[in-house]
Amino acid sequence: GIYWGYVNSWWPYRNDPNVILLHYSDVRKDLKGSVAKIAKFLDVKLSSSELNTVVNRCSMEHMKKANKFHYYMPLNTDSTWNNNEHFIVKSGKMVNKGH
Repeated sequence: GIYWGYVNSWWPYRNDPNVILLHYSDVRKDLKGSVAKIAKFLDVKLSSSELNTVVNRCSMEHMKKANKFHYYMPLNTDSTWNNNEHFIVKSGKMVNKGH
């Protein structure tokens, strides 16, 4: 399918120094740790206050309030993606649609 083809295309690069692979469920379990990991990977120094701000703004609660969930996001640009049928998130919940 679309998703696994996308993931598989990155898998050979998983140990490259300029690639970071994150799993959605891991980020959901530990958002603060994941943000810190991404910042370290990017060599970005965040104060405690800045880290907390980023974590807050990346939270589901914040994005729901900011209405960031009604969007389309194709994982690739080929013709298998249909913006009328395929959603990543709809109504604040992950949607498992696609080929």
